[in-house]
Amino acid sequence: MHVSLVHLATLEAIVRLGTMAAAADELGYTTGAVSQQMEALGRSVGVQVFERAGRQVELTDAGRALARTAPDLLNAERQLFDQVANSTNSISDRLVIGSWGSTAARLIAPIVAAARAKYPTLDVHSQEVDVDDASNAVQRRAVDMAFGLTYPDVPIRRDPDVNVVPLRRERFGVAVSQDRRDLPRLAELSDLSGEDWILPRPTTQYGMAMRFACRRAGFEPLVRHQVSTDTAATLNLVSQSLGIAPATKWMMRLAPPKVRHIQLHDDVFRDLVLVVPQDHQHRRAIVALVGVIESTVSGLK
Repeated sequence: MHVSLVHLATLEAIVRLGTMAAAADELGYTTGAVSQQMEALGRSVGVQVFERAGRQVELTDAGRALARTAPDLLNAERQLFDQVANSTNSISDRLVIGSWGSTAARLIAPIVAAARAKYPTLDVHSQEVDVDDASNAVQRRAVDMAFGLTYPDVPIRRDPDVNVVPLRRERFGVAVSQDRRDLPRLAELSDLSGEDWILPRPTTQYGMAMRFACRRAGFEPLVRHQVSTDTAATLNLVSQSLGIAPATKWMMRLAPPKVRHIQLHDDVFRDLVLVVPQDHQHRRAIVALVGVIESTVSGLK
């Protein structure tokens, strides 16, 4: 019996996400390719891994046995590669950083440059990860580490398999159109209670955190336009005088020319963090890149 670890990784994704379609989307395959991999896995072990139940497919007993064993085998594979990477004196490895929006725009280029200068054989890549999925992406090893955000009212998810490294605190102001000359340069959040707001969905960490901040200031924001957590898209709407939106100074780097920043008296902030595997100290390359990221972030204004 020769079982492919690629097929086991696909099986693990199906079980974790619930459907072949969801697994295909995460892994970058077509649903048909995932189905073919499961058929190939079945041929390898000599029995079917899935069977049809009406319009659905379900794991067979053999499939459930493989699904229970797959995480241990995949973890053993990762440990093997980590040991090989750690056996050399140089920091030589391929690492993927999960990033998003304003963080990708501000941090990826200087981090890659600093890593190349200090560790020439360290191969650093980046991959877009939804900010609310940072912990899960690291936990399932979709990326080696990921930038995340945590808020006082809505802390980042803490999984037993990950650690959270604090990087930087950012204060929120408010982005407004240059045409809004009636708005001051410095305001109380409550002064803006009658404005039209552009906010993410309340089911996102960011959306929840901003609504909590407004409620503490004594009002419920009138959300005229509900968007994703895409900072550039939000600020583009602001530039067209369609509403105002919370924004940090880093977020404002993505703003079109017709947007200005109002500072707030209120203490509204978020913390930029780096999510890493709980056992990351055993992988020298990750420890080295975390050090580069901490140094780079602390040196940026």
